Amino acid sequence: LVLRFHAHIDRWDWDAVPSMITSECSLATHIDGVPVFVNWDQGQNTGLSKKTNWREQAGITGQHQWTNVVVNLDGDCAQVMMSGTQTNAWPDGGFEVSGVLGQGTCRRTPHGWRIAEFVGNYCSNHTRLSSYFTTEPALHGDATA
Repeated sequence: LVLRFHAHIDRWDWDAVPSMITSECSLATHIDGVPVFVNWDQGQNTGLSKKTNWREQAGITGQHQWTNVVVNLDGDCAQVMMSGTQTNAWPDGGFEVSGVLGQGTCRRTPHGWRIAEFVGNYCSNHTRLSSYFTTEPALHGDATA
């Protein structure tokens, strides 16, 4: 589920995402400790779009390569941890490979397994990335900020 979720995000296939997350899903991306994408309000599944996705908005294409996936199942809840890399291609022709640690929680719902929370912590070139996005996280309840 989490691997499929990231494959859709890498392709900017936002129509596929709502079927993979809970209505209260919390998603965040931190780069070198700076929150660059914090999406708190998934109640209406309106937060995942080009408007709030800094990579797509900036024209940065990328691909997650996940490995070392660990899933700890406990009844209707699963804790997921994985590491890997994120390759970014810049609009000016350059590229970068970042290290990433992803951690999340999945829950079994009446509609199947869904992601309830996921945080990606990236070690990257924050100085260069900061020219492409704002470091102001969306306020709680404001997924379109």
